[in-house]
Amino acid sequence: MKLTLNSVRLGLTILLLGLPWRATPEPYIIAYNHDWAPFSYIDSEGNVQGILPRLMEELSRESSVAELKAVGLPWDRVSHAVKHGAASAFITFASRQRLGFTETIGPTIYELGQNPVVRSEASLDQKSIFQADGLRFCQMVGDDWSTAFYEALGIMSFAALDSRACLNLIHRERADAFLHPVPIITIRLTQMNLRGSLRQFDQPAATMPFHLLWRKDAPERELQTARLLGRALSQLKHEKRWMPAIARIEQEAVDQCLGPNKSIC
Repeated sequence: MKLTLNSVRLGLTILLLGLPWRATPEPYIIAYNHDWAPFSYIDSEGNVQGILPRLMEELSRESSVAELKAVGLPWDRVSHAVKHGAASAFITFASRQRLGFTETIGPTIYELGQNPVVRSEASLDQKSIFQADGLRFCQMVGDDWSTAFYEALGIMSFAALDSRACLNLIHRERADAFLHPVPIITIRLTQMNLRGSLRQFDQPAATMPFHLLWRKDAPERELQTARLLGRALSQLKHEKRWMPAIARIEQEAVDQCLGPNKSIC
């Protein structure tokens, strides 16, 4: 039988119509604080940037899980979005309350260090800072972690508006120490021209472990995909590749905040 071009086209059309239609997989939404540079924030083009989303990009590549979408929200809406199914996961401290509606995926993804900042000329070191008498510790308004930390040590502290305010108070000798993550302080000291006046210790006084927290009531297929990310993270840590990745991403994030995104950070 002689086949015409039209008959071939018709046959292909019938064949294709008989095949099951496959929709593009829906992305798994990872929710981030939209205003916490350089850890997570929204740039001038509306993209979610920062250390935490970049770490997820690393895991995505390592695990071949491509269905991840970063979304920036006000922090008080992030956990709400995960709890009620508008997002799949977020990265933060695995508190008992959060573990009520999420499960941890893999090991710790990031250690949020709290390193002391003091005046450059202060004769203080890592061991003596919490033993010296009369030191005035500054903390940010609403920083519950610092409040609990100082109370556990029996240390009095006082609150200022934000990290800039605490650094200014130390510079003006109205405060003596401030605990805060290195990437933020690195940016602030440059922005405020205080690099020669203030210094930050290399070692953290304490750390807060962050995990990738995925909602418990997600479909099992989604949770299985999420666990691929956890296995990739475990492998990266086992091969000692995760800490170098963190160091590189932190430096890139700081450079972005001091360069093209300086008006946002």
